[in-house]
Amino acid sequence: SIADIVPLMARDYFLGKHSDGALLSPLEQSVLISFGLQCKPFEEIHEDLGLPVGQLLSMFSKTTKKLAASYTHKAG
Repeated sequence: SIADIVPLMARDYFLGKHSDGALLSPLEQSVLISFGLQCKPFEEIHEDLGLPVGQLLSMFSKTTKKLAASYTHKAG
């Protein structure tokens, strides 16, 4: 599942390996850190950031699509 590779995508992003593709907002970066690197469930991220879980899931989906597109761009 996508959740299995999010830690790798997050690591690559914060190591600068997506510099030519994905630009994430500070809030998207916060969600990526919380879920991808700290392995927090969305309910806990909701408590940390004060955003509805549905909004966080939508943002997470958008963020992973941006990162996946960056990988696709590099491969092509």
